Amino acid sequence: MASRTSSSCKILSRGFHVSSVAARRLRPEIKLQPPIVPSIASIGVKDDHPLWQFFSDKKFIRSSEDVEKSGRPWTIQELRRKSFEDLHTIWYTCVKERNVLERESRIYATYDQSGDSNPFAQQSARVRDSMWRIRHVLSERQTAWENGLAEFAAEQEAIIARFEEDYLEADDSQDAEMEARLERFQLAFYGIGNSLEPADVNENVVRGIKKVAQLKFLRFQSTLKEQSQTAIEGPRDIKEAYLLFLASHSPEGVQEAVDSIVEQRNSTEAIPEAKDQETLVTLLEQYNHLEDEQQQQ
Repeated sequence: MASRTSSSCKILSRGFHVSSVAARRLRPEIKLQPPIVPSIASIGVKDDHPLWQFFSDKKFIRSSEDVEKSGRPWTIQELRRKSFEDLHTIWYTCVKERNVLERESRIYATYDQSGDSNPFAQQSARVRDSMWRIRHVLSERQTAWENGLAEFAAEQEAIIARFEEDYLEADDSQDAEMEARLERFQLAFYGIGNSLEPADVNENVVRGIKKVAQLKFLRFQSTLKEQSQTAIEGPRDIKEAYLLFLASHSPEGVQEAVDSIVEQRNSTEAIPEAKDQETLVTLLEQYNHLEDEQQQQ
C-alpha cells in the first residue's frame, strides 16, 4: 500500500499540463503563434449553404433604394392568367422573399434611430398582398370547379341516357365508331382508361364497369345464340360484368363472354354488391398476372 501511495505522489508531482506552456517545455522546437482574432473575413461559408436563402445576393442588408426597386405586388388580373404550377411557384417565391425581408427588417429596427418608416416591413406587406391575391384566385377556381360539378351532377343522368340511346340504336356499320365513343364515355364518366390497375378501383369504377358491360350486352343481344338470349338477361354481379367489359366489341366477343357466364352460373353463386370492390381487385390482379406470363412467353 505504501509503495502505491508513493508512486501516486511521484505522478502528481510531475504536474501533467495540457497548456501551450507545458507543450513548450516538453518540446522546445514548437513555436508559439499569437491567437487568431475572430473576424468575418476568417469565417468561410460554402456558396451553396442553405442559410444563404435568407440573404439577398449574399448581402447583410440591402439599402432602402434597392428594396423600393424590388417591384410591385401581382394584380388579380395577372394571377388569373397563371396556371396552378405558376401560382405554386410564385407563392413559394413570395415566402422566401418575406423571410429575407423579415431578417432585414429586424436588423433595420435594431440599428435605425431616425424613427423613419421601415422600408423592409413595407415591402413585406406588398409581398403579402401578392400572396393574399393568389389565395383569392385559387378560391375563385375552387368555387367554379364545385359549381361545375354541381351542374354536371344535375345533368349527368340526362347525358348518360342520351348516350345510351345513341349507342344502342346505332346500326352495325357504326360498330367501330360506337366502340370509340364507348371508350370515351367510360373515361369521362367513370375514369376508366385503356389500362386499369387494382389501385384504381373505387365505387365509381365498379359502377362504370357494370354500365359498360350492360351496354355491350344489350347492343349485341340480338346476335347471340337463341339459348344464350334466354339464358341470361345481363350480368348479375361484378365478375360477370368484368367478363363482358373485357370482351371485344363484336358479336363474337360478347358471345364468348356470355358462354363463360352461363357456364359459371351453373357452379357458382352471385357475388353480393358489398364485395364488388374486393372482387374486382382480385380479378384485376389475376388478369394482370396472366398478361405478364403471356408477355414472358
